[in-house]
This record gives sequence, C-alpha cells and structure tokens, in this order.
Amino acid sequence: MNNQIKILLTIQGIEGGTLRLVGKQVIRWKNSKKDVNPKYKGKDKNVVVAKGFTEVNDYEVVPCSRNIKMTQDAYDYLTSEDSKPRDVKLEKSWKKMSKRQRLEVHFSKMCEEYGGTSFIFSVLED
Repeated sequence: MNNQIKILLTIQGIEGGTLRLVGKQVIRWKNSKKDVNPKYKGKDKNVVVAKGFTEVNDYEVVPCSRNIKMTQDAYDYLTSEDSKPRDVKLEKSWKKMSKRQRLEVHFSKMCEEYGGTSFIFSVLED
C-alpha cells in the first residue's frame, strides 16, 4: 500500500460558503420634523431636527470548496481499465482514453455528487 499523495483535487462551487469581514461602511442620516411626525403640515416640515451616522460591517462571500487528496493506489485504480464507470456512452471508448481523460471522467462524476460546478486537479510527480 502506497500512502504518498499523488492527486490533489479541488471541487469548487459547492452550495454554501461563509462571510468574511472586509471593512466598515458609514451611513449618514438626517431626520426632519416630517420624518418624526408624518402628520405634521407646517412650513418648516423639512427642517432637520436630528442627524447622525451609523457604521455597518461590509462582508464578502467566500464560496465553499472541497479539497481531496488521493494516494498512488487511488491513481492506479482510477486510470486502470477496471475502473470504468457504469455509463453506456463510455463502454467502447474507455480503453482508448488516456489516463488524464479517465481521471477527468471520474472527477466530473465526483463533482456532480458533491453538487459542485467545477473542479481542478493536479497529478504530482514522484
């Protein structure tokens, strides 16, 4: 059994995520006599009676992703002829595919299973 990491796979666009604080935003406000009492009808209804500011936190969305590390044994299995997925379209062309194409087929199915939108992988050299 070989426990050396051979493949690094990142599945992106999974539903969910977190918020990251990026700063604060200052909101300035003013209240007139009409704002305080909507029924006020005087000529000075637009005179400012209170003003101030409020600080609000700004956030950015950090999308959810999943990182998967696979060993040499997993690489050997995923690129072998025995690992053919149960897909009728691939029945005849599986033997003609390169190792990279076979990995892409497996990883696209994994991406669908996790609910991701895309994936990136790299095969590490020995």
